[in-house]
Amino acid sequence: MQIAKFTFSEKQTAFEAAVRDHACCLYGGARGGGKSYGLRNLILKRRLEYPGTHGVIFRRTYEELESNHIRKIMSEHPWLKKYYKKQERLLELPNGSTLEFCHCRYGDELELYQGREWEDLGIDEVGQWPEEWVQRLRGSNRTSKPGLSPRMLLTGNPGGLGHQWMKRIFISKEYNKREKAEDYAFVQAFVQDNPALMDNDPEYLSRLEAEPNELLRRAFLYGDWDLQAGQFFSELSRDVHLVSPFKIPQHWKRWFAYDPGYNHPAGVMWFAQDEDGNAYVYRWYCKRGKRLDQIASSIAQYEDFNTLYQCVGGHDCWNKGRDGGPSIADQLSQMPAEMRIHLVKANIDRRGGAEEVRRRLAWQNLPPHTKGPRIYFFDKEDCRKAFECMVNMTYNPNNPEDVLKVDATTSDVNSGDEAYDCLRYGLMSWPTSAKHQLSDHVPTVDEVRMARYQKHREKRKKRRLNRKNGWDDTLGRFLN
Repeated sequence: MQIAKFTFSEKQTAFEAAVRDHACCLYGGARGGGKSYGLRNLILKRRLEYPGTHGVIFRRTYEELESNHIRKIMSEHPWLKKYYKKQERLLELPNGSTLEFCHCRYGDELELYQGREWEDLGIDEVGQWPEEWVQRLRGSNRTSKPGLSPRMLLTGNPGGLGHQWMKRIFISKEYNKREKAEDYAFVQAFVQDNPALMDNDPEYLSRLEAEPNELLRRAFLYGDWDLQAGQFFSELSRDVHLVSPFKIPQHWKRWFAYDPGYNHPAGVMWFAQDEDGNAYVYRWYCKRGKRLDQIASSIAQYEDFNTLYQCVGGHDCWNKGRDGGPSIADQLSQMPAEMRIHLVKANIDRRGGAEEVRRRLAWQNLPPHTKGPRIYFFDKEDCRKAFECMVNMTYNPNNPEDVLKVDATTSDVNSGDEAYDCLRYGLMSWPTSAKHQLSDHVPTVDEVRMARYQKHREKRKKRRLNRKNGWDDTLGRFLN
C-alpha cells in the first residue's frame, strides 16, 4: 500500500497530540485555520496506523461532505480513488481499515447510526449541532479491539447553535456529574495557522475584517470564545435587569404569552406593566410532555388568572390538526369555564421582535431624556431560568439580525428558545406606554371575549346592510 504523506501545521500537530491523550478533542476558533484539513487527515492517518479500525467524518449535509472533505481528500491523496466506494461513501483501505463520510441534517436521522462502531468519530463544524445529537453519537464511538481507545474529534467556530455547550465543556471547563475533566482537550485555532490559505488567498483576512458586526468579527478573526462573541442580547445585565420580586399593584395590566409544545417544551410567560410603560416578567412556566388540559389547569391555578387583560399565542396555536381537528386555540377556548383561555394571535415578526426586545433591554448610551431599560425579570427561580435563556441566545449565522432557533435538550427544558419566543410575543403585542389604556377596572377574560364577539356581530351586520340591494331572487343569494 502506498504511504500517505501528511503535512501538518504546528496547531494541527498539537491537535494530533491531544487526540492521543484525550477521549474528546475540539480543534476550534477562528475561521480558516485549517481545522477541516487537520480533522480528515488525522483520521486517515490513524486508519493507516491502526489496521482493521474504522473512522467516520460527519457534516450536517451531504453537499458539505462532498465539497469540504470527499473531493479534497481525493485531491490531497489521489491514490485513494481506487479504494473509494462512491455509492456507500466509504473508503476501504487495503489494511482492512475504513473511513466513512456521513451526514445528519435532522435529529431522527441519528437512528441510522445506532449500533455502529467507530474507533474515531469526527464531526466537522460541530457548532451547527445540538449537544444532544453529539451525545447520542458518542454511543457509536467505541471499539472491541484491545489496546485501542476510541476518540471523538471535533472542529468548530464560536457562535452558532453549539456555542454554549462547546464553551461550557472546552473553554469554561464546567462539567456535570457524567463528565470527566481528563476526557476533554481544546486546541485554539487562528486564521494565521493556515499558511497555505494566507499564501493563496491574502485577501481572506481582509474579508473577515470587513464583517460589520463587531462581535462576529471578533469570533471570525480571533476565535474569541467569550460569551459576547455569540451573544445576541449583549445589553443583558444581572445587576440591571433582575429585580427583587414585589407585590404587583392591582391596577397594573397583566397578560401572558404562550408558545405551544409537547415533545418540544411548552412555555408560558406572565407580564405586568406599570404606569410608565415598564414591563416585568413575573412568572415563567416551561414543561415538556404536558397535555393541553394540563397546561390550562396549571395556568388557571394562579389567583390572577381572571384578571389577565390579554393572552397571546404563537400562530401555531391556530393550525388545524392533521385530521382537520380543532386547533390549540379552539381547544383552549372550549375548556371548562374555570380554566378557559381565549388566545389572541401574537405578532411573530422575528426581525422586528428581536429589535423590540433589544430596544426594551437597552440601558446604556441612550438618547437624551430617554430612560432604560423598559423590561425587567423578577429575581426568583423560574424567572431566572428565563433570563438565562435570553443570555444564551446567539446570532443566526445566516441572518445576523435574527436570533438562532435552538431546541431544548432532553435534560434541560430551559436550554431552548421558548423563553425568548414568549418574551418576543409578549412585548410585540403590547405598547411601551399604556397610560391611555389604564383604567380602574381591568376586564376579565370573559369580558374581553364578549367585546370581541360584539365587534364580530357588528361587522356581520354591516356586511348584510351593504349587500341589501344585491339579492338575486332567481339564484337565491347575494350577487356580491
